Amino acid sequence: MSWARFAAAAPELAGLCRSRLEEAGIALLGTLRSDGAPRIDPVETHIAGDELVLGAMRGTAKTRALRRDPRCVLHSTLSGPNTGEPDVKLSGSVEPSDARVGWWAERPPEEVEVYSLQVDEAVAIEWDLAGARMLIHRWKPSEGETFTERPYP
Repeated sequence: MSWARFAAAAPELAGLCRSRLEEAGIALLGTLRSDGAPRIDPVETHIAGDELVLGAMRGTAKTRALRRDPRCVLHSTLSGPNTGEPDVKLSGSVEPSDARVGWWAERPPEEVEVYSLQVDEAVAIEWDLAGARMLIHRWKPSEGETFTERPYP
């Protein structure tokens, strides 16, 4: 599902996801290697119109992995343990995009590959460190939004 449709379906969660991704300016992208092993790479993400996009230099292991298997997960970064910062994860797959934002906006198109993330699931974990609680806010297109609260740690 496109970023715009996700944001329309779960505006509060999408707003939190956007805030966390924009605040850090970088996220971690999980993909699969050709042997099925997981890999993680830092990526710059942007909201461009109705899309959540990321770009990568053509010919890298990251772009080869995404072309081979477009399934991926995007994870917000944290500044340290026990900061109380929300933890955001977006799972789905990528599709090619023509968006020209970020570091790749000025690069020749033949040097970069730009992808739009199609969101299959979004999860945000918010921490109440003083209260030793965590709130898990989850969204899936087929199930809508759910909220779970549990003790932490």
